[in-house]
Amino acid sequence: MKEWLKIVEFFLIYGAAVISPGPNFVMVVRTSASNTRKSGLAMTLGFGTGVFIQGLAAAFGIKVLFETYPALIKGIQYFGALYLGYLGLIGLLAKPKAEPVDEEVKATAGVFSSFKTGLLTHLSNPYAIIFTFTTFSLFYDANPWLRLSYVFVALGLVLAWYGTAAVILSHSSLQEKLYRFRHWIDRGAGIILIYIAFKIGLADISMP
Repeated sequence: MKEWLKIVEFFLIYGAAVISPGPNFVMVVRTSASNTRKSGLAMTLGFGTGVFIQGLAAAFGIKVLFETYPALIKGIQYFGALYLGYLGLIGLLAKPKAEPVDEEVKATAGVFSSFKTGLLTHLSNPYAIIFTFTTFSLFYDANPWLRLSYVFVALGLVLAWYGTAAVILSHSSLQEKLYRFRHWIDRGAGIILIYIAFKIGLADISMP
């Protein structure tokens, strides 16, 4: 198969996974609708950094580490469940705010925190790890540049999808309409995250 066809096939498979709802989507919706556009984009960059790290590891053979030490994926599984549960609990306990927070204050407080949350959310998701490593192994090629191109395709897909969601949901007119429901958005996202946390924590997950 020609290299460009392999890249197109990878794009379609990885893209289908990216647009599927999961903890990343829940978090970017919650953050972008409730905070600033910078916070939503910072979270997207956190997802992208996580994808880039996982992609490089998968493209250049780190899967063997998980196969040799299966406890690693279990450790990530339980950490991910606890972390998502923690984020869900914060959302579930959200209270209504009387007045909108000053945009400058929100931007200063939220950007780095959003990036860190995005990075940890992605890296602690065992399903994302298994999907990434499995997909990259299916497309493994002796050409290192082709393997590297898959990494950048995955990165581009994540940045484009979640970045677009962040821009749309953080539009000022939409935020003004959603502000009175902000705590309900947080609570709804919290319930979904807690459900995902339980699902991950109780699942029988292993590297294929």
